[in-house]
Amino acid sequence: MIRTRTLAYLGLLTATSVVLTRFFAVMLPIGGVGALRLSFGEVPIILSGLLFGPVAGGAVGALADLIGFPINPFGGAYFPPLTLTSALHGILPPLLIRLYAKAPYRWRDLGATVLLNDLVVAVVLQTLFLSILLDRAILVLLPLRLLGRLLLVPVYTTVLYLAATSYYALDRNRPLLGLAGPRGPGASGR
Repeated sequence: MIRTRTLAYLGLLTATSVVLTRFFAVMLPIGGVGALRLSFGEVPIILSGLLFGPVAGGAVGALADLIGFPINPFGGAYFPPLTLTSALHGILPPLLIRLYAKAPYRWRDLGATVLLNDLVVAVVLQTLFLSILLDRAILVLLPLRLLGRLLLVPVYTTVLYLAATSYYALDRNRPLLGLAGPRGPGASGR
């Protein structure tokens, strides 16, 4: 059963994602259409997945997109596959990091996870879906989208690492996938 505190955190992360994506984003045109949005809206989605698991991360991603679209659609039509990619931003990171790293996770483990997630979701899937939606060739959209995502990876990684370790400091009873150090019986408190 989901605790009330967890639901409150997920609601705050959803709202934070909506605000960061819809109000504090920069839209850059590629090929005459707005195809590259630079924002920190994915950070709360990824963080929700890392802190609360892939189901919670997927729910935050999908809800943030569904709630945010009517607020500011950035001039485009609603396209369900883009909601799927938003959900995948919360689903894949906790699954990916468990494949190749053991807790406690380091900054580079988190960085590799963010890079893999961004390459699969933001560069490949979102570019494919945007090319369908905007009727533009993938090769027109891909180079600048790839460059934009590569520039954001170290920033996302740093923000996620700091947020996760801060969360650990605030709520020591909540498992955190080991981002901030050893946990459980016998683990020394800080």
